[in-house]
Amino acid sequence: MNINTFSERLKKSRKSKNITQSELSKLSGVTSATISAYESADNNKGCNPSLANAIKLANALNVSLDWLCGTTSNKSDIGITDFLKTLVKLREKTNISIDSIDIAKDEHNYLVPNAFREVIDQEFINSNCGEIYTYPVSFIAFGNRHIERFLNEWQKMYELYKNKTIDESLYNLWLDKQFNDIDEDIKDIDEEYKDDLPF
Repeated sequence: MNINTFSERLKKSRKSKNITQSELSKLSGVTSATISAYESADNNKGCNPSLANAIKLANALNVSLDWLCGTTSNKSDIGITDFLKTLVKLREKTNISIDSIDIAKDEHNYLVPNAFREVIDQEFINSNCGEIYTYPVSFIAFGNRHIERFLNEWQKMYELYKNKTIDESLYNLWLDKQFNDIDEDIKDIDEEYKDDLPF
């Protein structure tokens, strides 16, 4: 990471939102003194932010971590791992169900046991016994092999974590490895095909 780029983009993002360092501190949980040090830092001073602080600041400013750290020029670009990390975080606040279905097989089109178990309200069903009712559920499919592979494996690991078969540190270690592997794979693919890109 180029600390000059981080410093410039942090300051630029904060000012574009018309917030003070103190206000950003409240939004992010990073101290005002630390934000001030980051914004006035240069490569010679070596005031490198921790990953945890960089993530907090990117989230508070609603910019991508890659952009803030200078690895992309697109401010709102959300990489695959950013998206997956958001899903993992979202799962702490709401139920997310994942079912893998081979939609090429007609008999699999209706098999969504995880979604059924997560979203169907048993009290609603019991109170409407004998009555015809509908219970619409939204589904999403991704055409990205990294996301599909992660979601399939994550469902299994999350079940182990939820059932206390593995502890939180092992679960988080597994998540970090998945994110790193995906980033490396994407980097390798980008490097391999960069000469074929039209720009």
